Amino acid sequence: MRERINAYNQVRGNPNGYNETITVLFLRKISAERKRDHCSDTMSEAVARLERLCPVDWLDQFYSRERIESPQARQVWLPPDRKELDF
Repeated sequence: MRERINAYNQVRGNPNGYNETITVLFLRKISAERKRDHCSDTMSEAVARLERLCPVDWLDQFYSRERIESPQARQVWLPPDRKELDF
């Protein structure tokens, strides 16, 4: 995932846009949702549900801006500093 996101960012002119913590957070949420009773959902249904559950500001309940935007968060997974993950 990291490689593909970095390649996309390069094409879009944002070579420093990748954030490991954000990527892992969303992948964990996707995995948790797929493990629930939604496995029969189509891909578009699953994406629509995740879109409702995880608007862009969703991560703010778990992370302060300082932590999520830190150079360290871009490089490695950092656990939340505001609230434990509930999934």
